[in-house]
Amino acid sequence: MRPTTFLVLNRAALIVRPKKPYIDWANSLEPSGPKLTPDRPEPEHTICLVEELSHDLNPRPALRKYCTAIFEQELAGWHRDPNDWPPKRDLDTFKEWFAVELHSLVVDLANIPLELEELAA
Repeated sequence: MRPTTFLVLNRAALIVRPKKPYIDWANSLEPSGPKLTPDRPEPEHTICLVEELSHDLNPRPALRKYCTAIFEQELAGWHRDPNDWPPKRDLDTFKEWFAVELHSLVVDLANIPLELEELAA
């Protein structure tokens, strides 16, 4: 029996999880709407694919490059009006608002072509 063959993408994955400042901001926008809580911030977390990395699993270089784009995508995912977003969206603020895990191995188990779809913040 032949071993299973897996396709490995030439990407690393950042898993983005909201922290208390994001939860507080989201909950402040619609006082009568659904509430996020620290134990259940959102039903899903965002996974962002970034360039393949060496063996260093420090997410800081990728975050320096992409924190504003990820920050704005996360904000838009909850509330589309940028006028209600926090004005400061730098790396330090990002780290206060989100926890990030970096994973260097991204395996594609599906036997179908990848499809890309543009998403605007």
